[in-house]
Amino acid sequence: MYTEAIDLVPEGHIASAVYYANRAACHLALKNYEAVVSDADKGLKLKPDYVKLLLRRAQANEALGHLEKAFEGIDMHIYSSIKF
Repeated sequence: MYTEAIDLVPEGHIASAVYYANRAACHLALKNYEAVVSDADKGLKLKPDYVKLLLRRAQANEALGHLEKAFEGIDMHIYSSIKF
């Protein structure tokens, strides 16, 4: 269903980020980690600060053994949300 929704929404529309996040969650549950990373990357191009996508991508990268990539984006999000 999420694939159909992605196909129906105009390319580049921010709503697609939600569909990519939901599809990534499904892939994560099925342990399709490469697909999680792919969907997260696509969704983050549309909404770079989408925390759910950052976390799902981190979980998938950790499961794949890509520990440095697991922190990619997470550290910048944490830093940017700190009020100085």
